[in-house]
Amino acid sequence: MNKSIYKIIIGAFFIAAGIYGYLAKTGMLQLLALAIGAYGVYNIGWGIYLRKKEKRISESESEN
Repeated sequence: MNKSIYKIIIGAFFIAAGIYGYLAKTGMLQLLALAIGAYGVYNIGWGIYLRKKEKRISESESEN
C-alpha cells in the first residue's frame, strides 16, 4: 500500500515541478520541464495501477 501512495505523491511533485519549469519560460529548459511533467504523469498512473492491484489482492485474500 505504501508504494502506491509514494508513487502518487512523487508523481504530483514532478507534475508541479514540470508546470513551474514550463512557466519559467527559459527556452530549451521548457523541454526538460515537459519531460519532468510527463514523468510525473507516469508515476501517478503507475501508483493508481499498484493501488488497484493491491486492493484486488487484499479482496481475494479476505474471501479465502
